[in-house]
Amino acid sequence: MIFTCGGAQAQMNVSGQLTHVVFLKDSVSQQVIRSPEMFREGWQYLPQVKFWRRIMRLDPKYSYVNVADTRQILMQVSTDRYNHMSYARKEAFKDSLLAARSLPLSTRLFVTTGKSDFYQTRKAIPSINESIGVFIQEGVDPWYAQAILLIESPGANLHSSVGAAGQFQLMKDVAISNGLVVNSRVDERLILAKAAKGAARLIDRVCLPQTRAMLDSYGVSYKESDLWFRLLVLHVYHAGAGNVKAAMAKIRPTEGGMDLIRQMWQTSASGFQNASQNYTQIAISALIELEVVVRYDGEIVMNTPRKPGVQ
Repeated sequence: MIFTCGGAQAQMNVSGQLTHVVFLKDSVSQQVIRSPEMFREGWQYLPQVKFWRRIMRLDPKYSYVNVADTRQILMQVSTDRYNHMSYARKEAFKDSLLAARSLPLSTRLFVTTGKSDFYQTRKAIPSINESIGVFIQEGVDPWYAQAILLIESPGANLHSSVGAAGQFQLMKDVAISNGLVVNSRVDERLILAKAAKGAARLIDRVCLPQTRAMLDSYGVSYKESDLWFRLLVLHVYHAGAGNVKAAMAKIRPTEGGMDLIRQMWQTSASGFQNASQNYTQIAISALIELEVVVRYDGEIVMNTPRKPGVQ
């Protein structure tokens, strides 16, 4: 399929339907990528996805007490009241809740705060629109641009506590190695088009080759347009290839698919811990929330047609 972007042409496959949408109260057409395979494959029914979609809509004044391994929600609590409890009182509260639900006292519980203030899908759409063009120019599937922006910066928080910056949350050394200028005077991670170019190059030069190599080492067959493959690439983008390799070494997969990604969600290894497990759970949830916005708050003005045989 050939797309024209900024006067240049880029020939590539896009994993999804490139769609132009005009949203309510907005006269500007925006590009997004729709991923109908999510629904055909049933990702929307997974408990982790249901959980994160609820968190994305929950006011941060409230939190859900949930079972760590399954994300079963046990109750809603006031975030402020819970945070002001002593450690001992929090533990006693969790134990009493487990007893009331007839769950083993060894069950791990999380208290997850609502994030409706951060996961603001509509805010991310202009950045998605711009970044799709950059990724196409770089010859990289723009589905990745959309997914990363929905996870990392829908609320436009541009700096993280670990040193990542910009809407693609690139670390300084990673940004520099992929062509961006980051010094005491200039930080191109904060310029969306520059950051998108750096992220596209990172995916093309590191994330995709490392994902292919990992799967090849286990003899796992794949198509790069498969949703589960793209989610595995996102894990490499977020956690780094070494940490994903450590998780894969525990799993020792013999085939890909949804089951492999679900195993990643339950596997801890090296630096692949809770935040890494959550990353693609949040990705799928955010992509579904985007689809909801497109369906109920937008008018589709053009679908870019696929040519026969294009995935």
